[in-house]
Amino acid sequence: MVASGQGADVTIIYNVLKAFETYYVAQVTITNHNPTHRIDNWRLKWDWTRQEFIHSIRGAYPTLMEQRGCIFGPQGSFYKDFDFSDVVNCQRTPEIADLPPDLANNPIKGSNPFCCRNGTILPPSIELGLSIAAFQLRVYKMPPDLNRSRIVPPMNWQLNGATYQHYQCGQPVLTEPDTLHESSIGTQMAVVSWTISCWKKRLEGLARRCCLSYSSFSSNMAIPCPTCACGCPSAHVQRCNSSASAVPVPWNALALPFEDRTKLKQSTPCGDNCGVSIHWHICSEYDNGWFGRITIFNWDSADIADWFVTMQMDQAASGIENVYSFNTTFLEGVNNTIFMHGLSGLNYIIGKKNGGKNSHIPGKQQTVIEFSRRRTPGINVLGGDGFPTKVTFNGEECSLPQTLPRFDDHGRIEGLLIALCCLFLVIVTGIISVRVLT
Repeated sequence: MVASGQGADVTIIYNVLKAFETYYVAQVTITNHNPTHRIDNWRLKWDWTRQEFIHSIRGAYPTLMEQRGCIFGPQGSFYKDFDFSDVVNCQRTPEIADLPPDLANNPIKGSNPFCCRNGTILPPSIELGLSIAAFQLRVYKMPPDLNRSRIVPPMNWQLNGATYQHYQCGQPVLTEPDTLHESSIGTQMAVVSWTISCWKKRLEGLARRCCLSYSSFSSNMAIPCPTCACGCPSAHVQRCNSSASAVPVPWNALALPFEDRTKLKQSTPCGDNCGVSIHWHICSEYDNGWFGRITIFNWDSADIADWFVTMQMDQAASGIENVYSFNTTFLEGVNNTIFMHGLSGLNYIIGKKNGGKNSHIPGKQQTVIEFSRRRTPGINVLGGDGFPTKVTFNGEECSLPQTLPRFDDHGRIEGLLIALCCLFLVIVTGIISVRVLT
């Protein structure tokens, strides 16, 4: 059992499994409680305050294998006949990282539940088991703590992930012994347990990495992402105005690389420069409901695994009825937010490929979403209620368009064609229609 710490984004449980006079065995469990955030390439640090050292570790590894601190320190003087060549780390502040998947079944380094995912901890909205990481370590103690019952947890915990994922952690709090294993013959409890609560830092000034565009059946023009939404290349900064409004483009131009859109002479000199772009299109509207379509483009060369999207729709989210190609959940109590991720076997978006003739084709996934008016009477779909007010991709907030698509008569003809495309997608993918979970 892993306890949640006062609404923390992440909790770390330090469980002592076995206790001896000179050493103990502990399990460290990291649990992500935030339904819309993930951690990539996690790194965990702490301070030993009693001259302890890590003899061995399973399910993770120290980023520095270091014995000198013990050999030339007080540990070497006390443990005179000890073979320190097998000790994995003697630093006062070790840094621990996850193992790769190919070591998951290694009997010495792996074979620990919730390990070996290259440092990826997904939100519980996808799967509870994937929102947990764990490893075990054998810790040797020093005088005057040579007593089975004398155990002091590490202090000053630090949890970080990718460049934009940093957490502020509190000090360990002694809690009731954690439940380690339950079976028909009884329950195994930890010797002693501490909980460390961590909250994600809100970092200001970071460039966006994804952006959103809008279109609807009432217009033949789409509103793209803002200019330089994810930054401007230094070589273009002189001719790029990051505050300039994005110029509407034909809806089908959004699948083109930006340099090809400029040939249409309906684009600004500078693009959004985002690795991921998401397009939201309102396909059609009728008396009892309406259809929308979300398309995700991956403009980077690397594939994106275990992706997820959250979409906040202040007036429309509670009306979601069916999603035809993604796993989808309406997150109760999370600001009218819809959570979407790939179906089994489709939980990745391939990278950008060479399309020939000096052009590129982005990786893409899309689905049609059906909304009902039963729970959202009076909704003004085209007037703004049918467009997201906040979107995140893999936990990162995307830049939103500055205006909505305008109604125009010419656009309604093309809009009807797009609506037919949406209907075709519904028919084709109906066999894998996903009822929304609430």
